[in-house]
Amino acid sequence: MSWFRKHLFKRFMLDLAILVIASGLMVVPMLVNGIPTGNDLPHHYGFALEINENLRQGSVDQTWNNTANYGFGDVGIRFYPPLSYFAMSAFYAVTGEWYFASILTFSFWFLLGGIGVYLWSREWFDETASLVAALIYMALPYHANQIYNAFLYAEFAAAAVLPFCFLFATRLIRNPNVPNTAFLSFAYAVLILTHLPTALIASAGLIVYTLLSLSKDGRLKPVLSFAAAILFGLLGSSFYLIRIITETAYLKHASPEFVSGDFSYGRNFLLSYFYAGSEAYFSRSLWFADLMLILTLLASIPAAIIYFRVRQSDSRRNIIAVAVVFAASLFFATPLSAFFWSHLPLLAKIQFPFRWMSLITLMAAIFFAAGFRPIAEMFSTRQRPLALAIFGCIAMTVAFTAFQIVRPARFVDRQTFESTVASVREAPSCECWWPIWAPCDYDWMPATP
Repeated sequence: MSWFRKHLFKRFMLDLAILVIASGLMVVPMLVNGIPTGNDLPHHYGFALEINENLRQGSVDQTWNNTANYGFGDVGIRFYPPLSYFAMSAFYAVTGEWYFASILTFSFWFLLGGIGVYLWSREWFDETASLVAALIYMALPYHANQIYNAFLYAEFAAAAVLPFCFLFATRLIRNPNVPNTAFLSFAYAVLILTHLPTALIASAGLIVYTLLSLSKDGRLKPVLSFAAAILFGLLGSSFYLIRIITETAYLKHASPEFVSGDFSYGRNFLLSYFYAGSEAYFSRSLWFADLMLILTLLASIPAAIIYFRVRQSDSRRNIIAVAVVFAASLFFATPLSAFFWSHLPLLAKIQFPFRWMSLITLMAAIFFAAGFRPIAEMFSTRQRPLALAIFGCIAMTVAFTAFQIVRPARFVDRQTFESTVASVREAPSCECWWPIWAPCDYDWMPATP
C-alpha cells in the first residue's frame, strides 16, 4: 500500500509539473509582446489599484474608491466581487510592478483551472486522460479568449474556480460528510466572491448535476449535505451578497440603460444570426463567438459519443449528468431559451447569454477525459481513421486558440502598460457603477485630470 501511495504521489507531482509548465506557456506571448488589452481593462485595473491600496493600508473591507473620477470617488468596488483582485494584489506585493504581477496572476488562474479539471476528472478516469483534459481546458478557445481578447478578467478567474465546485459536489454525492460539505461551501463562496454571473450559472449547473448524479439508494443525505454546503457558501459570502440584494437598486447598473441596447440579452445570444439580425451579428462579433462554440462542439461531442458507445461503468451516471449540464448550457446560450430570459428575472441578471460558454467549456473538458482512452484504443483497430479525425478536431481547436485568439490579440508593451495602469487610478469609472443620482454628462468633471 505504501508503494502504491508513493507511486500515485510521484505521478501527481509529475502531472502537476506539466500543468505548471503549460500554464507558463499560456502566458509566454505576454512575456514577448506585452499585456493583452480589451474594453474592460481599465475597469478591472481601477478596482485592482484601489483594492491593493486599501490592503496596503490594512483595510480588508472594500467599499469606496477614493481616487477614481478625478478624485470624486467611486462606489464600484463595494459591489464588484473582490477576490480576483486580491490575487493580483498578492502578486503585485511580490513583483512590485503591475506588468509582471499581471502575467503571474494570469498564469496562476490558468494553472488553478487546470488543476481543478484534473482532480475532477480523476474521480473517474486515469491520470493521463485527466491530464489531457486539464491541458485542453487551458487551451480551449473561450477560456483563452476571456483574457486574451475580451479581457474579462474576473470571469476568467471564475473559470478557474468553477471546476472545484463540481469536484467537491462529486465527492459530496459519493461521501456526504462534513469535510466534503465544507470544501464545497468554501469553493462556492469563493466563486461568488470572484464573479457573480458565473456563480449564478454554476448554481443552476450544480443543482442539475447533483440531482442527476444521485444513486437510487440513499439520496436524502447527499441532498441535505449539498443544500447545507450551498447555504454555508451563501453565508460565507453574505457580507458581499447583502450589499447586492439591498443596494443594487441605487446603482445605474440596475437602470434600463444597462439592460437594453448592446447590454440586452437579446443581442448577445450564440447562434443568433437570424434572431439578432446580420448587422448586430457582425458588429458585436457574435460570429466569432459562434466559431469558438462550433469548434468546442466539434472537439468534444465526438469524444462523448465514443465514451457512451463503448463504456459501461459506474461513472456513466455522472457523465450523463455532465452531458445534461452541457446541453442545458448550450440551450440557455442560444435564442431557443429567449422565453426563459424574458420571464425569469434572475436569469436576466447574467446579462450576456454567451457567458454560459464557461460551463460549456468546462463540461467539454470532461468529455475529453471520458473519450480519451476509448479513442486511443481505436488506433489499433479498423476505426483508426475515425480516431485520427477526432484528434484532428481537437488539434484544430487548439490551433484556433493559438493563431486566431492569442496571436492577433492587441498587446501593449511593459512601459505603455504601466503608464496605462497609472492613468486608470483617477480616470472616469464605468457609469454602471455610479449612483443613480450622479449625472452622466461629465460636465461636473474637469476636462483633464
